[in-house]
Amino acid sequence: MKSSSASRFVASVNCSRITQHGYERWALAVARILTAREDPRTMHGWSRAAGASESSLREWCKLARCRPKDSLDLGRVLRALSAGAAVSGRDDLASVLDIRDGRTFQRLMERAGILKMGGAPTMEVVLRANRLAINRKALTCLGRLLGVRCLE
Repeated sequence: MKSSSASRFVASVNCSRITQHGYERWALAVARILTAREDPRTMHGWSRAAGASESSLREWCKLARCRPKDSLDLGRVLRALSAGAAVSGRDDLASVLDIRDGRTFQRLMERAGILKMGGAPTMEVVLRANRLAINRKALTCLGRLLGVRCLE
């Protein structure tokens, strides 16, 4: 192929249909937090829930350009929401999350974008409004995996 025809071919490829393995691997690891029996407060707890080593989780976060702690916190908040805790308000969210200090809970709710919300938070709103250092493409991939339209 000549370089000009190769350029046209590359330009015609629909990038949204190309699998982005780094983001998908990260999204799957975060989604597995939602099915954890207990709140995975640490990287060790997340690795048990995801069935992967801590070093693999850290590497997947790095490839998706997300901080591991922020990824874990996002998954924990989404897990609490998926458990239906948000229906009754923040007190139920606190009971689903294994947090022993009110200040820690407040900080997590602020970073997740829940404190400024009126009404019950939803996964869609948290994926869109969170203040965690999560790459936009990674959030979109996670939303797609969870069946939630967030950034598309």
